[in-house]
Amino acid sequence: MSISSSQHALTASPKGALRELRHAAASLAKVTDALAATPRAQLRQAMRESTSSSLLEEITQAQARYAQLHQIAFGETRALLKETAAAGSTVATLREQANQGLRKLVKEGVLTNRSAFQKERAITRQALSKAQQERRLFHVEVDGERYFPSFFLDSSYDRTKLEAVSKALGDLPGATKLHFFLQKRASLAGSTPLEAIAGGNYQKVLNAAEALRIG
Repeated sequence: MSISSSQHALTASPKGALRELRHAAASLAKVTDALAATPRAQLRQAMRESTSSSLLEEITQAQARYAQLHQIAFGETRALLKETAAAGSTVATLREQANQGLRKLVKEGVLTNRSAFQKERAITRQALSKAQQERRLFHVEVDGERYFPSFFLDSSYDRTKLEAVSKALGDLPGATKLHFFLQKRASLAGSTPLEAIAGGNYQKVLNAAEALRIG
């Protein structure tokens, strides 16, 4: 689809355009999962011979644009977006703003780096990778390093239920999944999904997750 036709599709049917975007994200996830299974030396050589750095930049920019759309749609930082747009803010600036929020979560212990997560959960790197491929676990990247939500390590939550909710969110980006778990939702009587799960409202959380995935 050309840029002009994509713009027309978005104007005519935002839901249709978002479905197309979701399918593209799902395809990207499958490709990256397949690459992750490639022997390290072979993968390193292929990335050296390709334009992997520019590809990474394009993917990062696309993620930043989607985050911006999410913010506009739900009005969480509409005023901030207007101010930054007026000041000629770049995608890099928006990405840095998002990273600042994630760095804060790291300092607060909400996010745990991969090695510490593996050690505390007592799983191998291969098992962690498989759990991500099955969408039972997810990560976010902070300054180029992978971090996992610490609530997956918290014994006060039913781990099986947390993983089922993560899986119900499908191929949504890790940052979107994290936002889902941590933010209060009207459909859960003003509770966060984590609070609702702890309070015995797992099914409502699962329904909310599926609704978000479907859009």
